[in-house]
Amino acid sequence: MIAFGTLTAITEGQLTLLEYDFDTDQDVEAVYAIDEDTEYENVADASQLVVDDPVEIIYMEMEGARIALVVTKEKLDIEDDSLSEVDPMDMEEPLEESETMPEEITDPAELP
Repeated sequence: MIAFGTLTAITEGQLTLLEYDFDTDQDVEAVYAIDEDTEYENVADASQLVVDDPVEIIYMEMEGARIALVVTKEKLDIEDDSLSEVDPMDMEEPLEESETMPEEITDPAELP
C-alpha cells in the first residue's frame, strides 16, 4: 500500500504523517513504524527527515500496525538541481527589432 502526506512527527521507531483519508474526506494523522529494514529514497535515513517534509511511504499492515517498507522524501521543484538561476551576463545580446519582427507587407502583390 502507498501513503502520501506531510510529516508531523518523527520519533524513534515511527513517523507520523498527515494524509488525506478518502473514506472520511478529511486529513488524518497516521503512524508508520520504521526500523533498520526500512529503505529510504532521496535521504540516507530517518535522521535526515524533518517535520513538514512531503513524503511517500510504501507500507504493509501487520497485526493492525502500518510498517514502512520504503520512505521517499519528495523533491519539490524548487529543490530540483536541474533548475538554476540564469546569469544575465551569460545571455546573448538582444536581437534588433528588425530581426525579431517580420516586415509588414502593405502591397498585396508582395504576398506569396
